[in-house]
Amino acid sequence: MIPSQSLGPYTILALVLLPGLLVSSITYAASRPWTIFRSQVKNRIDSPGHAGEFFVDVLQRITVADLTDRVRRVVMIPEEMRFVDFKRYFTQTKQHYFTVQEMKAAV
Repeated sequence: MIPSQSLGPYTILALVLLPGLLVSSITYAASRPWTIFRSQVKNRIDSPGHAGEFFVDVLQRITVADLTDRVRRVVMIPEEMRFVDFKRYFTQTKQHYFTVQEMKAAV
């Protein structure tokens, strides 16, 4: 019996696609160490184009408890502080961000 007659509608799959898939798989596996690009990176992690994809995964694994030893105490600036006093404080501190403390409680 001829294979094309026994397979019926799957003739094209058996005679064309499967041998092509086999050849492509063997070629891919055999040519793994070589590349056609001179500056090809080793994997996606090393690629600057994919940097944003992995950043979210890293942030999802970090908890606040892991960062408590890196957090510095911040001095709150009262909202009534005059600008002259703030300039003096700014020149004497290594703090880069200043949180303004509201004197009235928000309702």
